[in-house]
Amino acid sequence: MLNGSIMAVAKLLFVIVGLYPLYLIWRSVRYRLAARKLHCSTPIRYKHRDPVFGLDLFLKRVEAMKLGEWLTVDEHLFSTYGKTVLTNAFGKKQYVTMDSRNIQTEKIGSAPMNHAVTVPLIGNGSLSTDVERWKRSRQLVNPIFTRAQVLELSTFEIYVRRMLDLVPPDGSTIDMQRLC
Repeated sequence: MLNGSIMAVAKLLFVIVGLYPLYLIWRSVRYRLAARKLHCSTPIRYKHRDPVFGLDLFLKRVEAMKLGEWLTVDEHLFSTYGKTVLTNAFGKKQYVTMDSRNIQTEKIGSAPMNHAVTVPLIGNGSLSTDVERWKRSRQLVNPIFTRAQVLELSTFEIYVRRMLDLVPPDGSTIDMQRLC
């Protein structure tokens, strides 16, 4: 009886270990075919010290945040690797980009990962959703950003000034929702 269950577990383990590399190959081929179809080039990969989880870049970001210089990490990435960089975020591919063509795509690709944490703060909008919802929220927001309206910012000045007057000058932590 025990030998039978051990054999079953061994067979299952063999199947899992044997199929996983095939799954990785299939996923890689599917990605490359989709990229070729959309005429996308492959971005340069960031050279992680920890290639499995990418903790080195994560720790750099944490340290930069503590120093109040969190943008310097991305500035370094872009100046070293170009406008779009492929990084590893806890074992998942993460594309870091400053290229407007990549940002204007219909499918941003962050909603599954970011949706749960961003919705309580900013709701379902262009920063927290993908594809159809993103398109719809983008259509709603686009008229606000016509060239004439963006050039005429004086209408916002009074509201921004009121909000900034509520921010404590001592640098203490505040609840931003209370200010809006």
